Amino acid sequence: MIRSLNIVIPCHNEEKNIPNLFNEIILALEQMGVQRGGTTLFFVDDGSTDKTLDVIKDLKHEKLKVEYISFTRNFGKEAAILAGLKAVYLNGASGYTCIMDADLQDPPELLDEMINILELNPDIDCVGARRITRTGENIVRSLCASIYYKLYNLLTDTELPEGVRDYRMMRENVLRTLVTLPETSRFSKGLFAWMGYTTYYIEYKNNERKNGDSAWSFHGLIKYGIEGIVSFSPKPLELSVLIGGGSCVLSLLMIGCFLYQKYVCHSLVQGYAMIVCLILALGGLQLLCIGLLGIYMARIFSEIKQRPMYVIKEHTKLDSIDEKE
Repeated sequence: MIRSLNIVIPCHNEEKNIPNLFNEIILALEQMGVQRGGTTLFFVDDGSTDKTLDVIKDLKHEKLKVEYISFTRNFGKEAAILAGLKAVYLNGASGYTCIMDADLQDPPELLDEMINILELNPDIDCVGARRITRTGENIVRSLCASIYYKLYNLLTDTELPEGVRDYRMMRENVLRTLVTLPETSRFSKGLFAWMGYTTYYIEYKNNERKNGDSAWSFHGLIKYGIEGIVSFSPKPLELSVLIGGGSCVLSLLMIGCFLYQKYVCHSLVQGYAMIVCLILALGGLQLLCIGLLGIYMARIFSEIKQRPMYVIKEHTKLDSIDEKE
């Protein structure tokens, strides 16, 4: 008999997508037989302003258990993922745990393949999904995403395959390690890579969003990407030191050239425009390095406050889901 399955679904203004997602999950599970071992959906309403929570409360199925957690406001996808995973872990749920987006871009039909891989390969701890196409996505956003993955792998010590999604299925040991990590500024893709568990990636073609618009703005994605790099590498700070050192060496060489030109060659040193450009360039580099330092200091400031990542407004009668427990 197939093991039980727990699916964590973070939601933000997804009232139109949730019924379709629910039906597709049921269809996928009926073809797998997983419901015999017990399947539970953990919906996490991340401060939606539409009727997402009402739609979740109306979901019912005789062989499928539905739990929900609702935040007081929008705390972000990472907070919603953590809340759902903690609900699974703290309530003693067994079997496999899966993270899936509510916008139907994570195809439920991959659940069968994920379970089969984990069942047949005990040495594999986690199965992730990786998009190999970005059909229907903005060209600029796709290009920026491709550049980001290359930059992330260059600046960090953790390898992040291009196109990897939060959509993945994990064993209990992976879940236990993930929810007990104490940091509050989280980047789940990086955390999975950092933990080092054996992961198998399933490649699939991109599914376009069915209804509504993505909650991620371009600015939000850039901010999220910066947090991902900063969370796993001090290399940007090291790079700023190298840039500063290189600038100092270059300035000393230029001073030497000017002195040689004036006192040995007895020629007038020209180039006020160049001097102005150099001042602006060095000033910009200084501000860049100070900004990088500020980002790291801001993360330290956020961590030492030890505020919970989210505040729960209501939930189904789960045994324990408190962030502080």
